[in-house]
Amino acid sequence: MIGSIGAWGGAKPFGVLALGALLLAGCEERATPAAQTAASPAAAVSSAPTPVLPARWRGLDEAAREELRGLARGPMARLIVHPETRPFWEKGFASESGAPMDLTAFRGRVTLLNFWATWCTPCRAEMPALDALQRDLGGPDFHVAPLSVDRGGAEKSRAFYEEIGLKDLPLYLDPRSTLAKEFAVLALPVTVLLDREGREVARLTGDADWHSSEAQAAIRHLIAATAPAP
Repeated sequence: MIGSIGAWGGAKPFGVLALGALLLAGCEERATPAAQTAASPAAAVSSAPTPVLPARWRGLDEAAREELRGLARGPMARLIVHPETRPFWEKGFASESGAPMDLTAFRGRVTLLNFWATWCTPCRAEMPALDALQRDLGGPDFHVAPLSVDRGGAEKSRAFYEEIGLKDLPLYLDPRSTLAKEFAVLALPVTVLLDREGREVARLTGDADWHSSEAQAAIRHLIAATAPAP
């Protein structure tokens, strides 16, 4: 079962889901200028090296994309792997504390971006699996990012976390559905897999067992396929 977003705030019976994507410009890496020192009247450039940003992480080549399609079976049968990686989205959202964020916060990690709400029954059903997935695979290469579109604030979503015993999932907020609209999310739940540059690789509409062996195999493949070249 899937809940539609009516006026971005209440569940309505789901009919037809129109999935689209707005193509925005990619995000370019910027080098940090060398620090200046005031140790002498004539400031000199510090001898400390300028931080070096990581090389661009690999995108999926066609062979890796085809292998990911082959892993879309069982609980992952509805996972749609895009023919081409969709560009980076820059619209913002918020942390649980309300601090502004955007997807660059997850750069360098494969990210499972899950759009959900407390009023969405199938969303609530899949949250324990997402919590277990974050516990088992979360780290420097992978992150589960549940993005609540509830308008009731962090308190409502946090209360739900506590009610069902979620321990490892972070909480992110999109009360105005800013990022949800950017990703053309018209029904819930929707889960989007992003590569290490924040680009959409695949999407699954509806709830799924994200802690299943099939889901973990797909994610492990995506992690390995997008790792920096040696």
